[in-house]
Amino acid sequence: MAYAQSTLGYSGEAEPTRLPNNLQIASEALEGAKSLSLRVQAYVSRLCGDVPVNASTGKQAPQVEGLFGALGSASRDACSYIRDAHDALDRLERELP
Repeated sequence: MAYAQSTLGYSGEAEPTRLPNNLQIASEALEGAKSLSLRVQAYVSRLCGDVPVNASTGKQAPQVEGLFGALGSASRDACSYIRDAHDALDRLERELP
């Protein structure tokens, strides 16, 4: 029994399906998510410092100081220098008549 091509709508070529298109969209979404994640992690590491992972244990090692940490450390140092300068001026004031 022969089937007419017009009855099946078959032209001898594979009909396009939505599957490859949907797979492509999903692939692009997953790649975009990965790219975004890596970009966010890079910015956070630059600002807050790296959190290295010990390769042998898989656990996080102590955090490396980033820009915010360095700013905080420098600010604490500056406050200490200002206090020391005030203490020195207080000492000088006590010695003056």
